Amino acid sequence: MNSFRWMRRGLLVAPGAGLDFYTHASHPCIVHRKNDEFTLIFSMRDLLKRSHIFTQECQISSGWIKLNGVAKVVMSPGRMGTFDCEGLLACSPVEVDDKNYYFYYSGWNNLTSGLWLCDTGLAQISKATMKFSRLFEGPVMGRSRFNPYFAAATAVIREKGIFRAWYNSGIDWVLQSDTSYKPKYGIHYAESENGIDWSFQKGQVIPFADQNEHSFGRPTVVHWDDTYHMWFSCRGSNSDPEYKIGYASSKDGLFWERCDSRCGITLASNEKDFDSKAQSYPYVFEHDEFRYLLYSGNNYGSTGFGYAVLISE
Repeated sequence: MNSFRWMRRGLLVAPGAGLDFYTHASHPCIVHRKNDEFTLIFSMRDLLKRSHIFTQECQISSGWIKLNGVAKVVMSPGRMGTFDCEGLLACSPVEVDDKNYYFYYSGWNNLTSGLWLCDTGLAQISKATMKFSRLFEGPVMGRSRFNPYFAAATAVIREKGIFRAWYNSGIDWVLQSDTSYKPKYGIHYAESENGIDWSFQKGQVIPFADQNEHSFGRPTVVHWDDTYHMWFSCRGSNSDPEYKIGYASSKDGLFWERCDSRCGITLASNEKDFDSKAQSYPYVFEHDEFRYLLYSGNNYGSTGFGYAVLISE
């Protein structure tokens, strides 16, 4: 099989998106409005390091994305004590009918000793107004007997009335020699008839590359040309602490063949570029005859996020 080739277009949304009191720009995803009009959805941090969900309108045509207007907050951390009271990370919009999208996001809680929880929440987006409304104060995927640590960073698609999710489930917190803990989590699979109540498949669907790899960032899954394609970010392999983008393919979405060399994008060669050290949280979509890759840059999006366009496979 041939490798993908993505042409980097560079930075799209700078950290803070031009707004005061916000940093980073990460976890991009997108919804189609009409014609060439789209709405970007992404996360940025306030000065207390709590992530909020933002949107910004854009126009997409002939392999280029043009921003319109300014970014605005559409969801903020929940009430104290809820699963998302310390931050929200954008994950996956899914069309549910002619009026609404479901929007899956990760909610953040900090624990003691540097540990954290990150579970999956669900909001609804009105197509007419682009208003975001939480459907529940609690997560729809969370810590349970199926996922003892957390269940988040979720990619969801809907096929033949079934919601299919590829999500990160916590595996362990590994004690280090300096008494800190390193997270270990991998991509798992679940299905749902209503997008709310989930049946979980046991075990990882993407293997670790080696004994040092320990974490996967939010994946993206598309079904193109009778094949499922997944891009994901991963770190730890060969003792590299920075996120890089990996790739896997599947005929059924259940059993995957990992082949990172096919992912089609590598770090920028210019050290001043936003993605010279890391690339993470990929999101793939298509419009007209073009296929696009949104992704975050260095340090979990502290340098913003950009995009690339597929030029060959």
